Amino acid sequence: MKFIYSDPKGIFEEYAKKNWGDPIWQNLRLEVFQLQLEEKDDYLLAIDQIKDRIQLFPHQIKTALKVKNNMNCRAILADEVGLGKTIEAGIIIKEYLCRNLVKKILILTPASLTFQWKEELIHKFSEEFVVANSLDPKYKTLDFHDKLIVSLDLAKRGLNSERLKDIKWDLLVIDEAHRLKSRSSLAHKFVRDIDTKYFLMLTATPVQNNLLELYTLIHLLKPTLLGTLKEFKNHFVSDKNARSVKDRKVLQQILAKALIRTNKSEVEAYLKFTERFVNSIRIKSSKIEKELYRDLTQYVRKKYFEALKEGEGGQTTIFSLMTLQRQLTSSSAAVIKALQNKIKYSVTSSDILELSCILNKTLEIQLDSKVSALLDIIRDLKSKILIFTTFIETQKMIARKLDEHGFSVSMFHGQMSYQEKETAINSFRENRQVLICTEAGSEGRNLQFCNIVMNYDMPWNPMRVEQRIGRIHRIGQEKDVFIYNFVTKDTIEDYILKILYEKIRMFQLTIGDLELILGDDLINYEQRIFENYMNSVNLKDLKNRLGILGDDFFKKRSIAEDIIEFDDRVFKNFDLSPLSKV
Repeated sequence: MKFIYSDPKGIFEEYAKKNWGDPIWQNLRLEVFQLQLEEKDDYLLAIDQIKDRIQLFPHQIKTALKVKNNMNCRAILADEVGLGKTIEAGIIIKEYLCRNLVKKILILTPASLTFQWKEELIHKFSEEFVVANSLDPKYKTLDFHDKLIVSLDLAKRGLNSERLKDIKWDLLVIDEAHRLKSRSSLAHKFVRDIDTKYFLMLTATPVQNNLLELYTLIHLLKPTLLGTLKEFKNHFVSDKNARSVKDRKVLQQILAKALIRTNKSEVEAYLKFTERFVNSIRIKSSKIEKELYRDLTQYVRKKYFEALKEGEGGQTTIFSLMTLQRQLTSSSAAVIKALQNKIKYSVTSSDILELSCILNKTLEIQLDSKVSALLDIIRDLKSKILIFTTFIETQKMIARKLDEHGFSVSMFHGQMSYQEKETAINSFRENRQVLICTEAGSEGRNLQFCNIVMNYDMPWNPMRVEQRIGRIHRIGQEKDVFIYNFVTKDTIEDYILKILYEKIRMFQLTIGDLELILGDDLINYEQRIFENYMNSVNLKDLKNRLGILGDDFFKKRSIAEDIIEFDDRVFKNFDLSPLSKV
């Protein structure tokens, strides 16, 4: 017996006197209950829980509803860069958790975005996820954590892959899903074998080089939707390179069952992005600062070549040296702390003597030239100011100097407790003019009530720079954003800014742009810069080396722009109306 579902309560009233022990009526009851669970509605339970923590926009709610009501939570979220795909995924995750439809959730992202995802989910959606930095067998508890974030590169390899595939996941989320475009890649094969009921993929460019990549992504998500590869080619590909669409309207109608795409032109009425204005402050160092930079750089270069001879065994030393070089361009306070630690743990008397001489020179510096320049700049600024530095010792020194000159200051760093971090953000919002952050403040925090960001020291990784700027220049920012980059002349950070970042117009790029342009290269970017700096024989050689690195970035940027143009051609006039019947 089968009823057309309209009003389950009326059915129950009509048959209230029936014998519910009869198998027929038991089956009817079960069918009605299932229909209730599948009922389509226009309400998201998650909204009530997150509306006070995050600014939501119509296209984001519309996307979450469509995924829930029409796609059974198997979809590609393909909004253009900057429209909030991560927020849409967060709403969907929260909704399915609210409805008790999911428990085990696996999020796979680029390595550079793992902690940003963690911060976004806890601060905006009150959902605590674990970031798996290692899936080594001795960390067995990570296998069974219900809410897990793992870099795709880590997850797809060896034992990690097998252990993750052994778990039956309720929801799988993959960021930057265009990385799965090749069916022969290890990442694609790994994701294909993951056991999951619900599946979200996020990418601003579902089509990059050809239409077959789009087929590959859709086939991962809904294997039968586009038929076989041969059928797809016959129906929708009109050239041998698979870059021209045949029957685009029909293809888009089918894709609407699996893919949601919002263009910036569709949200212009309520969503506007303000301008960025960049000021580079190049500071002349004092005589003693120049001597310190020369002597410590010579020490780093000497130890670098010694470490190279050790092969893989010297990699830890090289990383330590790279950190020391970055501390040198940050502050004398950071250098003092680093040198004291090195002297404490040095094993040779020659090292101790050399480092002690450099330390004594550092201790002669009364006021860093960079601090003096910072004070000159902010003295006339009445707005709230967000200052970023990489090192805690530098942060403490800046805070101390600003406090001495009458500025109200809060600090934010990774060693603080959750409550201490919240207190720091709230005090900055309500009554402090300056917030000084380490990199911990560049992930997940929304600070749109501020529109001035200062990079006191420059990260060597462009992703880090954009993550910092992204704390204030994002959806919800109503003012133009002003970016100040402080660098000391004739240092490595000066060359990075002049030869790399300014040449490639890096400050106009977004996180999504950078992921598309560089991909996994972002992970090794700092290492490549350091190696070029250490191996350069003079300034001219260094400029040539960094220039080549910049040219490589520029070429990849041009390729990325071609990808976006091709992607837009495929999805031109893409219909986001309710699902078409094809």
